[in-house]
Amino acid sequence: MILSKNKIQKLDVESLLNDFIAQDKLNELLIIVPTNRKIRYLKRELISKSPNKALTKLNLYTLSSFTELIFKKNEINSTRLLSEAAAAVLISKSFKETELKYFSNYKDEIPRGTLDRIKNVISEYKLNGISPEQIISESKKLEGSEKLKALDIANVYRNYLLACKELKAFEVGDIYSDVLSLDKIEFESRFSLSFSETNTIVINGFDEFTKPEIEIVNNISNIDGLNLYLLFDYYKFNPALFSHLDQCYNSFKAKGFSEVEDVSIVQFTSFQNQIREKLFLLNENDSKIQSEVEVIKLTSNSSEEEIRLIAKEIKSLILEKNVDVESIVVTFNLISNHSAIIRDIFSEYGIPFNLTDRFSLSESQPIIALINLLEVIDNNFYYKNIFRALTGRWIKIKGVDISNLLRISSNLKIVSGYNNWIETLESTIEQIKFNEQDEDNRFLPIEFYEKAIKDISSIYKLLAPFNQKKSIQDFKNELKNLVYMLDLPSRIINDYPDYIEKNVKAVTVFLETIDEFFDLLELENGREKKYPLSYFLKQIKTALQFTRFNTKERHASGVLITSVNEIRGLSFDYVFIGSLIDGEFPTRYQPEIFFSGSYKKR
Repeated sequence: MILSKNKIQKLDVESLLNDFIAQDKLNELLIIVPTNRKIRYLKRELISKSPNKALTKLNLYTLSSFTELIFKKNEINSTRLLSEAAAAVLISKSFKETELKYFSNYKDEIPRGTLDRIKNVISEYKLNGISPEQIISESKKLEGSEKLKALDIANVYRNYLLACKELKAFEVGDIYSDVLSLDKIEFESRFSLSFSETNTIVINGFDEFTKPEIEIVNNISNIDGLNLYLLFDYYKFNPALFSHLDQCYNSFKAKGFSEVEDVSIVQFTSFQNQIREKLFLLNENDSKIQSEVEVIKLTSNSSEEEIRLIAKEIKSLILEKNVDVESIVVTFNLISNHSAIIRDIFSEYGIPFNLTDRFSLSESQPIIALINLLEVIDNNFYYKNIFRALTGRWIKIKGVDISNLLRISSNLKIVSGYNNWIETLESTIEQIKFNEQDEDNRFLPIEFYEKAIKDISSIYKLLAPFNQKKSIQDFKNELKNLVYMLDLPSRIINDYPDYIEKNVKAVTVFLETIDEFFDLLELENGREKKYPLSYFLKQIKTALQFTRFNTKERHASGVLITSVNEIRGLSFDYVFIGSLIDGEFPTRYQPEIFFSGSYKKR
């Protein structure tokens, strides 16, 4: 379905795009799509079709990146987009500053899982344009614990908004709200600064819009001299499949959008049209829907067996039919549930692949080793921290013999305490010198203890800067110095080839994350205030739990393995849809317990 405020009866979208390409006028066209993957796909397609296979300007955006661009125009003061990690730290702080009733047991430390869910709930409230005041109003319809829960979340939400505003740090929902607060003249002025040549806008591939997104699209459509066409995946004659989109459709209609007949040659196949019209409406008397493509069912008893079956089929396609890996996609509804098995099995079968599920920074081995090393000084040389940090291949301190330290720790029953290590070792050396005859064979050769003193002293010297309170800026500088003193970058790039890119990205994202949320804390608390290492470690660990990253995708270098949502609008010759079982695809309905009242129902 095409919706537009332009008074036209029919439109051939394919022909429209081809005209812009043929006339080399893509700079006059703005295309807004739902995902960054669709942007990458379209960019390659448009460039390949363009004269001379080159373009001077290409306006491709998601709705959020477009709105962010409008938001940043004419901004006098610098603003920043909050990462998930920084948002989690700020919400955790907002909890501590809020007088809680339902969550009173979490005043000192909110559990990570609860914090994650509430962060997601507040972000969802923002994206849907729901304010803390609306939640408080909603709470008046509730009773008991549900009312207390709603009020707590509303108050945390309010404090979080104030912190974001004070620090000039925003989420996508905040940016939507700010842009929608602009008057018509200011909105058009900001639009023209970035898109002065644009006269046509195509919004394609969306199947649902939030209220703020509908308002933003409407504001764009009201700009004089613009033609806006919204390709909306909606069919009003099959309520069993599309009724959840009725409100979106009716909202656009109420704002003056009308249906435009799509006369493109390339629309839906016969099978796709029948699915749109008949899915969930068929009965026993209806004839079976015939598909233009072959549909094959593979069954298995476990997720691992299923993925192995898929890998075998793909290997067969590549080797026996010479199928290009670019034409194959494997998709799951909940990709993160299967990513570990996918990596193992596809690597075992030697199949090149691009898995889009992100890695958690808290599971990166170089980062874990670095945190373990800092915990040595924080936990006063607890022997387990020493061995955790230095046993792996990431942290190597020149001259330190970790096996000797382990032997000495066991021999002398040393558990922790830097002074205790030194005093015990010195005392043992004195005993050995005084009693040359060790009749009970209690001691090792004296050089073992002398070496241990040197090694413990070397570790202490390396970590000594962290043994005193520091300002945020000083801590950041010392942490970066430590990374380079340990020669961590060199170790990473000389590691196993399969892990180099992942580990380089992990350390890069780690340092970027440290910069971001410590800069926010510095803005809030001042440059001079000093904190102990335990404070910094606590903040870092919280941030790591919410930080995810991915390596750069290489087009056509492997089989794409991604979520169902990511392949909207893309075309492949072979599509493997995994885990088609109740509870996963479709997922079980589980209402978010931290939504309130009618918001939970909707």
